Order: sequence, then C-alpha cells, then structure tokens
Amino acid sequence: MKQPKINFASFLQGPGIRMLYLAVFLLSPIAGMVQAQGPPVQRAPENGAMQQPVNALLDWNGVSGSTGYDWELYQGTTLIDSGGPITATSVRVDAGYGTTYRWRVRARVLPQNNPWSGYWNFTTVALVPPVHESPANGATGLPLTVTMNWQGVSGATGYDWEVSQGGSVVAEGGPIAATQITQTLNPNTNYTWRVRARLAPQNNPWSSPWGFKTAPLVPPAHNSPADGATQLPRTVTLDWQGVSGATGYDWEIYQGGNLVAENGPIAATSVTQTLNPGTNYTWRVRARVATQNNPWSTPWSFRTAPLVPPVHVSPPNGANLTPLTVTLDWQAVAGASLYDWEISNAGNVVAGGLVAATRITQTLNGGRTYSWRVRARVVEQNNPWSEPWQFRNGMPIQGVSAS
Repeated sequence: MKQPKINFASFLQGPGIRMLYLAVFLLSPIAGMVQAQGPPVQRAPENGAMQQPVNALLDWNGVSGSTGYDWELYQGTTLIDSGGPITATSVRVDAGYGTTYRWRVRARVLPQNNPWSGYWNFTTVALVPPVHESPANGATGLPLTVTMNWQGVSGATGYDWEVSQGGSVVAEGGPIAATQITQTLNPNTNYTWRVRARLAPQNNPWSSPWGFKTAPLVPPAHNSPADGATQLPRTVTLDWQGVSGATGYDWEIYQGGNLVAENGPIAATSVTQTLNPGTNYTWRVRARVATQNNPWSTPWSFRTAPLVPPVHVSPPNGANLTPLTVTLDWQAVAGASLYDWEISNAGNVVAGGLVAATRITQTLNGGRTYSWRVRARVVEQNNPWSEPWQFRNGMPIQGVSAS
C-alpha cells in the first residue's frame, strides 16, 4: 500500500497554515511559563537582619507563570522547617529566640522543580532577661539562707542563675524550671546575683545584677560562770551556747583591760583556763565562719578566789623555845610560786622576806615573845596572810631588856 504524499506547498497556502498558527497561539503560554521559572527574589527579612521576631515572616516576589512556591528554613546546615508548593508569596515561621537562620525559596510549575534562590540569613531576638523580684536590690541584714525570686519569661524552657562575691562566682546552677532558688551563704557578706532565660541549648542575656548583704552571726550567749561571779577556783571553765551556722569560735580573757589569754577558732563551745588567784577577769567570745569575723559577745566578769593561807607546822603556837635561832615551817599551797613571811615583836615587824621554800631560819633576841605569819604569792599578787602564831625564845641577852 502506498503512503500518501503531503504537498507542503499546498499545505502552507491552504487551511493548514491557519491550523499551525492556531496551535502555536494555544501552546505559547505554556512555553512562556516554562521559560519564565527563574528563582524568586527575596524581600524580607533583609539578608543579615538582626532582632527579628520569633514568628518571622518570610516574603518574596512572585514569579510570572509559576503555579506555586517551595520554601526551606535552616539552622546551620539542619533543615528545621519547609513547605510547598504554596500559592502565596510569604509564609510565617515559628523560630526560636536568639537564633540565626537561613532560608530560600523556588518557583514551581507542577510537577516541575526550578532553581532555588540563594540563602538569606536573619537572627531572631533573644529572650528578655528575667525581672528580679526579691530580695530587694541593696537589701541588708538577710538571714544566711536566702531565697532569690524572679519573674518568668514567656518562651523560656529554663533559667541559669549565679551568685557572686567580690566578682567571683560562689554558687551557680541551671537550667532549672523554677523561678526561684535558695542558697545558704556566709554571714556578714556582700553578694550579687543574676539570672538568664534559657531556650536549650541557647543562652540569652543575663539580668542586671542585684546586690544584698547577709547579717552577721549573732554573738554567742554566755552560759557560765555567771556574770560577776566571785570566789571561783583558779581553773575556770568558760561555757557558751552554740550559734547556728558557725564553724568555730574565738575567745578572749582580759585582766584590767589587758588581754591575758586567747585562742580560736575552736569547734568546742567551752574552754578551760588556769588563772591567777584573787584576780578580776572579763571574757568574751565570737562565732566564726571560715576566715570571717563576727561581732563579739558582751563581756562577762568573774573573780577567782585568792590562794588559801599556808598552814603553820612549827614551832607550835605558844611554844617556849630555848635556842635563839628559830626555824619556822609551813605547808605548801597549791599554785603558789613564792611565800612572804614576817616575824613581829610588840606589833613591830622585826624580820621578813620572800622565799620559794616553805621554811625559814632566823636568829632573834632572846627572852621575848614573837608572832609570825606567812602568805602565798603568785608572781606579784598578794593573798591572805595566815593567822599569826606565837612563840617565846630563850633567855634575854645581857644588856637587852625583855618585852
């Protein structure tokens, strides 16, 4: 069977040419659309824009002939949101606070994909710093256990906090869900604190620091000996009540305004000291936390009992002695370092001295009645004399009258 021959000359001169023109006319929009699919031109947010809202609006110019648009939002190299094809030339995204994003868009003629636009960057606004509530800025006299409160921040998933002393961070934590923290701090100390909202793992601006000062530890309360107590033994135990929060105690003992004994810090709430007899003392104590000093207690006073007088041993009271050289003997007194002794006749001291021993030997005039006494000494301090004892020694020396 022969194939029919087409006469192109007749086709171009007859109805065929009109049909060709009609086909070209009808197909020309599609061809135009395919040729028109360049990348959309981005409009907002401007490339590199800062402080953008977290519900940022991505906006671009429409492309003539497109049937829709695809869009993509990245954080770093990670695609976090996308959509399309959509007919609109903008889309609102749900971004995080304080984060830098990049985005792009392309035109579509279904099912055909076209070139993407270049990436534009923008950074969202950071979460606002929390507002401090308490303790008030500059507050003083706070207890050692302090609770710091702040207002919650919309959009935050947690909070970081810091407490500083003298520019050094002494306590910190976070992220925490709560809007308060409680810390036990040192007494009598200046602190500052601040807080920031978190949208993990993103950090946001810190609040402006607020300051406060804790109260000093209260002075310990004295227990014993009672204020103004007298006749105390030389070995005295000073006792006081413990102070909550204290890590130790300093103590001092004074005599006449002069510091005679001190120590600390010690962990105990009492101290035992051996002091001079017959002496007035005052004492005080203060609580310590590490190297920090706190107020001293109000001093209390006491007086130790004097040393008891020595007990005479010999010669017996009222003895009649033959020799003119007499030995006086007495018992030692605990705590005494020296002894004063005196021998008197008719109310007049005829002999005396200061010795470390507990006996003395003295030659006296004969035929006379004498009395003697002795007292214990501690350094320069005098204590009560013993009750005088009497004796009478040998015959008078010739030419010396007896009395």
